[in-house]
Amino acid sequence: MLFVPFMGSCWHWRYGDFVYYGQWKIRVAPSFYVRKDAAGLSLWKLSFGYSVWHGADALIGIRELRRPFQYEDDYPRFLKGADMAAENQGYKFLSAKEIRFGTGTSHCLEYGALKDVTKSFVQCAVEDTSLTFSYGGHTKYIPVLFSTIQSIQHIDSDR
Repeated sequence: MLFVPFMGSCWHWRYGDFVYYGQWKIRVAPSFYVRKDAAGLSLWKLSFGYSVWHGADALIGIRELRRPFQYEDDYPRFLKGADMAAENQGYKFLSAKEIRFGTGTSHCLEYGALKDVTKSFVQCAVEDTSLTFSYGGHTKYIPVLFSTIQSIQHIDSDR
């Protein structure tokens, strides 16, 4: 259990500061580590006592939609789905934000926990891509989610 907070450092030492997902290169924040599964990528930030006293300090999920997100067509459905997911988990709507990266825009919805003001839930869809980002964890790590989104690069533009 003492090793848990150092998993991010070990991951970065072995793999570097970026992960490739589909056609995208995504920066992994210091102290976060990556797990891949059939659904996509998960970027984890853990602390001492993980799994004994509480869950992850922060978890960023990265998934791909079946088709690129188009604001005019998809935003109402995205908003409804995020609202339902947040409500089912005990969160209330706080704000909507646009996060810009390169020439793109990500539309993010932020929710706060009803019983613990330090916990947040955020859903983001990246316009004109099939990428979605979800966040659950301490409010102090929300800027890490936004900087992760701002770091994404299409692999072709990296070369």
